[in-house]
Amino acid sequence: MRRHILFVALDRFYVREQERRTPALRKEPLVISRDKQVFDANVEARKLGVFRGLPLERARLLMGSTGTILPWKAEDYSELQTRWLDLCVEHSGAVEPEDQHAAYLDLSAHPDPLFVTQAVIDRLSAALKHAIRYGVGPVRWIAKTAALVEGASLRSFCVDDFAELKVELLAPVSEADRQRLHFLGYRKIGDVSRLPLSILTRQFGKEGQRIYDAVNESLFDPVRPSYPPDSLVERMIFESAMEELEPLQSALIEMAQRLSQRLQERQAQATEVIGEVVWETDQKESFSRRFTKPLRCPRSTTAALGLLFTHVFSQPVKAIGVRLPKLEPVRSVQGELILNGKENLRVPRLDSALARVHATFGENSVLAASKIVLPRRERLLKEWRRATGWN
Repeated sequence: MRRHILFVALDRFYVREQERRTPALRKEPLVISRDKQVFDANVEARKLGVFRGLPLERARLLMGSTGTILPWKAEDYSELQTRWLDLCVEHSGAVEPEDQHAAYLDLSAHPDPLFVTQAVIDRLSAALKHAIRYGVGPVRWIAKTAALVEGASLRSFCVDDFAELKVELLAPVSEADRQRLHFLGYRKIGDVSRLPLSILTRQFGKEGQRIYDAVNESLFDPVRPSYPPDSLVERMIFESAMEELEPLQSALIEMAQRLSQRLQERQAQATEVIGEVVWETDQKESFSRRFTKPLRCPRSTTAALGLLFTHVFSQPVKAIGVRLPKLEPVRSVQGELILNGKENLRVPRLDSALARVHATFGENSVLAASKIVLPRRERLLKEWRRATGWN
């Protein structure tokens, strides 16, 4: 399956927030600084030649005595960051912020990723009124390069689209190796893509494999869902409203598998599931359910989604959403070395189950086999049989 990674960056994210708070700053050059460089600049500052990445001392010279330079503080923009990332989560459960103004979204699970891309951009534009740069590609670096070079284009890019770009833009490759490629005469990305693996490994050793994978779209660099930080979200948006039950059930199974995989990657579990359905009429319906047994494996997650959505699909559906809030770390139990680990793992689970039964029906309602006292005669006979080997 070809992957579809969307990279989104909000232009002038930081200066616009400061101008919103202090309108007077709109009339003068404004720069946000980070790590002794220009991190963001407003229109007035850009007119003077100031741009992102410019050394701060050089920016001071260009601005002279005019303008304002503010140090970047994460807390100044956290509210705006949460707002726009929440909008992204409405369309994808795999969101990885790169910075407060930029993020990667994995749209591979959607039937029509470009349709969802347009929906994401339209939603962000309407809500934030920001200029947005975005790009789509099979891997992260291609998606980001498309956003930086093309600005905004509703198509999925590939390496061949960047064949004429300078090799310095081959982001997955270290700066030292990019300089060496340039020195060896491979000035463009297209020059590198035509090289066989044998030449690259001879020239760059183990790094040659990474260079080869980068220009052949086979570099494994997935979007690592990290937002929201304390929950997991999965969404499926259909190009047209779905009426048949079978494809909707298949979508739920696919979502459950992805959720369980991400739970295992985080070593987390969930006991609450929140579901959302968007009907053909654009109306939304939300519902939730708590489960006694935590969700962590594909079987339990699939069963939970089945129970949650069983009687919901009564009319055509445009989108399905699932959220697992308030994730908890998995409580693992280490068995004693002298005993079988699986047997030991059953002990805390049995005690927990018995405690719930005793709380409801009384202490003597159910007894564990280990707590049952055998009559003296049976105990003596059992020991005699064990000692003599007689059955």
